[in-house]
Amino acid sequence: MLLEDGDVNCLCCLGERTCQIRFDRKARPYAVCLVCGSRIFLKTKQGLSGFAVLSPLIDAVRRQAKSDPNYAAELAQQLASLVGALHGRSTVPATSAASLTVTATADEVAA
Repeated sequence: MLLEDGDVNCLCCLGERTCQIRFDRKARPYAVCLVCGSRIFLKTKQGLSGFAVLSPLIDAVRRQAKSDPNYAAELAQQLASLVGALHGRSTVPATSAASLTVTATADEVAA
């Protein structure tokens, strides 16, 4: 069961079982990652179903990255491309944007 231990994989940092599903004062669900600090508000049934489907897929991606160095390198390249695109769209001065630099090795992606 997805919530039997209360934690799911984070959809932002892909952390393994680092995201907790919580409820606000009005009993609306949201997720908080204990590693990257992201908060995802799940306002609809579709949002909840995304967590139900994507959390096991993150496990599958992590397993494949551990067993296939080429796949892990491809994931690291995708991350580098995304970070590069974010830098290009940033309106933050270049000195502040430099702090967004993410360098992930294939081993870190597979971890």
